[in-house]
Amino acid sequence: MKKWFKFKMPMAFTILFLIIVILVFLSWIPAVAKTPAGIIDIFWVPMESFTNKGRASIIIFVLILGAFINVMMKTQALDALIGKLISNLKNKELWLIPILMIFFSVSGTTYGMAEETLGFYALILPIILVAGFDAFTGLLIILLGAGIGVLGSIINPFLIGTAVQAAINGGIVGELAVTTGIIWRVIIWIVMTAVAIGFVMFYAYRVKKDKHNSVVFLMHSEHQKIFKKSILEVPLTKRRIVSLILFALAFVVMIFYLIAWNEFGISIFKEFGKIINTEVPYITKFIPGVGVGGLLEVSSFFLIATIIIGFVNWKSEQMLVNDILQGSSGILSVCLVNALAGGITVILQRTGMQEIMIAGIKNSIVNLPQWVIPLILYFLFIPLSFLIPSASGFATAVFSIIAPALGAGLTSGAITSFSLASGIVNLVTPTSGVVMGAIALSHISYGSLLKGVWLLLIVIMVLSIVFLVIGSLIGQPTF
Repeated sequence: MKKWFKFKMPMAFTILFLIIVILVFLSWIPAVAKTPAGIIDIFWVPMESFTNKGRASIIIFVLILGAFINVMMKTQALDALIGKLISNLKNKELWLIPILMIFFSVSGTTYGMAEETLGFYALILPIILVAGFDAFTGLLIILLGAGIGVLGSIINPFLIGTAVQAAINGGIVGELAVTTGIIWRVIIWIVMTAVAIGFVMFYAYRVKKDKHNSVVFLMHSEHQKIFKKSILEVPLTKRRIVSLILFALAFVVMIFYLIAWNEFGISIFKEFGKIINTEVPYITKFIPGVGVGGLLEVSSFFLIATIIIGFVNWKSEQMLVNDILQGSSGILSVCLVNALAGGITVILQRTGMQEIMIAGIKNSIVNLPQWVIPLILYFLFIPLSFLIPSASGFATAVFSIIAPALGAGLTSGAITSFSLASGIVNLVTPTSGVVMGAIALSHISYGSLLKGVWLLLIVIMVLSIVFLVIGSLIGQPTF
């Protein structure tokens, strides 16, 4: 068993690069492609994908979001908030679980919180142990909390936004937006989050009642030594309270701005934006009204919030700039993976392979009953997500291919299928840096993780199938 776990899967960057190499060689076969690509094109297509306007806006947003999160973490406002919660919930510690999991789940469903969770283990695990639970409870709160949020993504730009943009870039037939199918995704997120919270609370209750019920019972003493520290040492100052308000407000603004209100018959926000552009250009001349703009405009809002939070917690100009640059550089790998995945789309389009693949999908899937298609894609996406754990990389590479064949209606359901499939895989896959980093920080073995969550994974899969079938039968505009 130990020898098996020494094997390391290639990183998403390597896998995507190898796919480009394979596609270039396949383009030399006349039956597979219309135009052959060259060897040097392997290195050119990722550069070409950077120039795509839609992909560039995603990359810019990711960089700004990294800066925003890093500046916020440096304030220790979140640390102080959690410390305040634990001090106010004496003898009611079980309620920490839904409070924390809802926070992580909201972060996951709105902006795809993943790597950012790794900074919370050192903060939350001591709290959970002091509350009378075990380290595995802390692991579940963070890993499942954010993971379930991503699985039930509502407007997560890394997953929903990227998939929609890839579909549009691929030449989808019909109108598709981030808000298409949002009603059903909200329902899925609420149910999945409630189930996960219930699962963790039941496990934590049993552990507190009898430590022998712990999945990591034999490690309990060691965990006590490792994570023993003061957990109430960060005060909730006025500056940190203001930072928390700004932090929450930034995401509220993002959600409100990205919703296509026109689709719901509400045009006042769009018209108000026009008035601002023409009558009060000193506020903004170029940013369109609410529900009209996209991630590029949202990026500017997050940059403003980043700077304001920096000023609220001012130390020096140099520290603020370094925190911004450090946050952006820390998430640069996500941008490069996204661009590399976009290179796959470029190769497929330039060689004519995409057109051939679309024809194949039309012949094999589109003629099936509509309610079956999202279900088939769900089981197809699960193994593929093991190979490409990067949700944004996967979405960019896949939806530009399948969306034109499916059309806007079916693509909406396919995106939900992808969210559910990649979400359940990335809760436990050893190819995920988030999963392996989480168990390392928690000092818990991978085998213990699987032992503790296998039942929940089955429940999530069954619920996913039920949601996909019902959603397909309901159809648009809900699904």
